[in-house]
Amino acid sequence: QSSVSRATLRAKLERFGLTPSLRRDLLAEFQLALEGCDFADAPRAKARLQLGHKAPGVYFWIARSWGKQYRLYVGQTTDLSYRLSNYLSPFQPNATNDFKLRICSDLIVRENPAAAFDLYFSPLKGVRRDSPRLRKELRSRERSVLEKFGGALVNQRGTASSSAKDRLRAAYEEFYKENLLSIPD
Repeated sequence: QSSVSRATLRAKLERFGLTPSLRRDLLAEFQLALEGCDFADAPRAKARLQLGHKAPGVYFWIARSWGKQYRLYVGQTTDLSYRLSNYLSPFQPNATNDFKLRICSDLIVRENPAAAFDLYFSPLKGVRRDSPRLRKELRSRERSVLEKFGGALVNQRGTASSSAKDRLRAAYEEFYKENLLSIPD
């Protein structure tokens, strides 16, 4: 059971509100790739992703809730369609970072069932997909977007309690032991 209250969640989101000025910047630099993503309906979300997002670039998740818009997450990818499928997949123990966005969106929807999530995309121009500079350019562009827009909620690093860390360690230990012992002789 989560200890995040509605007031706490809204207070956290307010810090990442999308002002009219930031909204203009977003629309000038990014194109809407998926409007109203439903993380609980992966096939429908994948089918609705606008075509043409196989290029490398930076993506920006925006949450719409309580009559406002919030900067939820900024990331980079070499293929937006593939990246979206990662976010829509069930929990994967080897890729727990993909699940943070799902956890956050679930918290928002639990407090406001009318909440919606929009995915924006800005392709990286001038760097070929097979270029050795690609990863460096993507990281640089992602950092500059985070700086320009003042960050995003899921990109922030909080500090979990020691008891939460202990529970995570114990759960991972149990998972890994079971996985290790299941390897055929």
